[in-house]
Amino acid sequence: MASTPIRFAEMRSQLEAARAGMGISLLPCFLGDADPMLVRVPGSPVSHIGDVWLLTHGDTRRTKVSAQKWTSGSL
Repeated sequence: MASTPIRFAEMRSQLEAARAGMGISLLPCFLGDADPMLVRVPGSPVSHIGDVWLLTHGDTRRTKVSAQKWTSGSL
């Protein structure tokens, strides 16, 4: 049975499609692991595909709170 790939430009759409059972999707661990409806594909490696940029206001970027949230992974 041939399948037709579906492509989404937005990560939210990819997440919703995976949750709806439309197939598998490459999602960041923080999204997939937090969703009880999703499971990792067995045997698939966790790999770094891109960078995450943090945008802050110039007055707050050097504060302890910003640094702590970023390094703790709570952002």
